[in-house]
Amino acid sequence: MQRRKTRFWSVPGAVLWFLAVCALSLPVGEGCALAKEPETEDVYQKLKKQEPVRIACLGDSIADGAGMAPDEGFVPQLKQWMQETYQSPVGVDSYAAGGTTAFFGYYRCRSDMQENVNRYGAYDLVLICYGQNDLPDNFSLIYEALLRAVRQQNPDCQIICLLEHSQRGYTEKMEVVKALGACYGADIADTIEAYRKSSYSYEQLCRDGVHPNALGHQIYRETISRIIERNVKRGKKRQDMPSPVNAAVSGFENFTYLSLSKCRPQGKVYTIELDKPTVGIFIKRAPGGGDVHVKLSNGVSWDFSSALEDVTVPFAELIGTSLPPGTKLTLDNSFGGIQNTVYGFILAG
Repeated sequence: MQRRKTRFWSVPGAVLWFLAVCALSLPVGEGCALAKEPETEDVYQKLKKQEPVRIACLGDSIADGAGMAPDEGFVPQLKQWMQETYQSPVGVDSYAAGGTTAFFGYYRCRSDMQENVNRYGAYDLVLICYGQNDLPDNFSLIYEALLRAVRQQNPDCQIICLLEHSQRGYTEKMEVVKALGACYGADIADTIEAYRKSSYSYEQLCRDGVHPNALGHQIYRETISRIIERNVKRGKKRQDMPSPVNAAVSGFENFTYLSLSKCRPQGKVYTIELDKPTVGIFIKRAPGGGDVHVKLSNGVSWDFSSALEDVTVPFAELIGTSLPPGTKLTLDNSFGGIQNTVYGFILAG
């Protein structure tokens, strides 16, 4: 499920070491220094009082319940369980989509999710389920940007970060999720361990070696439910926002979106002068999709095939960050029809 050739540096060992320290002892140093925020009622207090709660889910095809009936994925299972257990009205919005990465989650949080927050109010609980489709390169930076975006948008929310069973072990990405989640006061739903401790084999819990079947989704739901039960019982309080672990995460503030329809090509090439240090791309993956070729004037390139066999899905990916002012981006339209593939660009910083 790996997709593109992008030149980035891997997560430095020093960052992983710092995150491990942060996970073991909070707060620690500047990386987990907490900014005091006003205390308000959170999801666990609301459930105890049988009050309405709102849940958002950001994730990939595992979170989206790929291949399952509408009520079989762990997200609808969780909604039903919460309503039956706590007698609270539960509203759920899923922003999950197949084949996506944590950067897509960042984009959905800053765009569609923000629109719903503006319209209906902040979420009480946010589930984050990424890693299967992500590369280790810049994963720590992107995942932290997503966590900060969620907390900035929903100041009183609790967060549950999922360790995806499909990793089949505590990979570098899963260690980043554990450590960053702990630093940001999120609970960790460890489905890797849950699958191992179940009375079923890995194959008995999966449809295709990656995606859970109905029984596998039940284990996801049970793993999250135990966290919720524990936190309601002990009255867990929301942790205040820590200061950044990755210094470059500031480059993900001040999100804006530039639609390709507002850009004009010169011949077969779109050229855009960037005024922000972070740039990503938002595209459509579909049958018959073509190749997308992006280059930055600093030498970074992004080459990607948008073709899929039988489904059409949105997709977003980071192209560059910490870019100097005036960096130029070029998008090649040599094969034609790029307007039907590229929706636009994600700018921040």
